[in-house]
Amino acid sequence: MNVSTNQQSPALEPEIEGDARGPRDALAAFKTLFAELDKSNLERIEEVFSSDIVFIDPFHEVRGIENLKTYYSSMYENLNSITFVFDEDIVEGNLAVITWTMIYSHPKLKGGEELRVAGVSRLEFEGDRVKVHRDYFDAGELLYEHVPVVGWAVRKIKQRL
Repeated sequence: MNVSTNQQSPALEPEIEGDARGPRDALAAFKTLFAELDKSNLERIEEVFSSDIVFIDPFHEVRGIENLKTYYSSMYENLNSITFVFDEDIVEGNLAVITWTMIYSHPKLKGGEELRVAGVSRLEFEGDRVKVHRDYFDAGELLYEHVPVVGWAVRKIKQRL
């Protein structure tokens, strides 16, 4: 049964004291960061990630905020463009899983054409910061399929699987 009243009801969410945020707010900050991040504002990484962040993807394992800034600096320096489109997310306790599509262009891949790769991030929060960030995606789809000769071989292998 759907009941509607004209009275304003009090907020259902608990009040947050000080600067404390829950995982849902921290996830929103993560999404905002990656929507706005570029090589000119990498210091903003410190707004979302803990100082002892552990970041893992199919190519790298990075530990510590300074190393993460170096990693992103190198990545953003080599790209023509990069955009993340976030799809679904699940938050449970201090964990979140979010699906995304990365749209990027690299001058040495497919003549600088816009490329897409789908992925999933698993985030572990400590307070209002991401402490562990693990990305899962197809490394072949991201890189290897777009490199001459290697790309042909990877595509042939995938066709046979």
